[in-house]
Amino acid sequence: YKRKLNKSPSPFQIAAHRSGGRTSDLLPVSENSVAMILKTPEFGSTGIEIDVRFTKDGIPILYHDNTLNLREIQKCGLVGPIENYTYEQLSTFVRLIHGEKIPTLREALNAVVYQTELSFVWLDTKYVGSLKPVAAIQKEFLQIAATRGRKLDILIGLPGKDQLSQFLALPDYANTPSLCELSIEDVEKTNAKVWAPRFTEGTQNDQVDRIHAKGRKAFVWTVDVPEFITRFTNEGHFDGI
Repeated sequence: YKRKLNKSPSPFQIAAHRSGGRTSDLLPVSENSVAMILKTPEFGSTGIEIDVRFTKDGIPILYHDNTLNLREIQKCGLVGPIENYTYEQLSTFVRLIHGEKIPTLREALNAVVYQTELSFVWLDTKYVGSLKPVAAIQKEFLQIAATRGRKLDILIGLPGKDQLSQFLALPDYANTPSLCELSIEDVEKTNAKVWAPRFTEGTQNDQVDRIHAKGRKAFVWTVDVPEFITRFTNEGHFDGI
């Protein structure tokens, strides 16, 4: 540790994309795998963003794309939407690029809590449907982390209006930790802990300062080009990238 990375009033978070890196980055482990979660601290990551979808039989899993495809998995004969298959089918027949199984959300959070010192998990909800099962798992693992004396944020991501509506349908949404990618008004409506705008909107320091005044944080995504990393850390007031 040499210096603070930027002007954020809190410790700066580096939340690694797809649990630590994309498969296309030519890493030795697959994106959205437990192996990637365990590797990402080597890169300096303090947290992760993971992509949550559901199997046909209602098991939350980690997988980015809509469909089974050769960008993410080895050739196996299964094609089409991942939601068309049960967890048993995916676990039996599908392997990620480097041979790992598609993990459940529980397996991923178990690895975070018991095998890393990561302090932040962004659950990027890639599906449209009830958020109750994800909120229940979130609550369970936050309690486990607290029992172990771990300082860990697990936030349900709200990337669109459909997810926003499902979130507001939760009976205790105002006390359910979330991250909102939409407007600041939506951040306030959901009582989100973090506002997460796209990097193409710029540093938006006035808006970020407005968020800070409300006791919330702001992350910008996805910043993975060196010149943009330099710009957002040196000129921006964000709390993380």
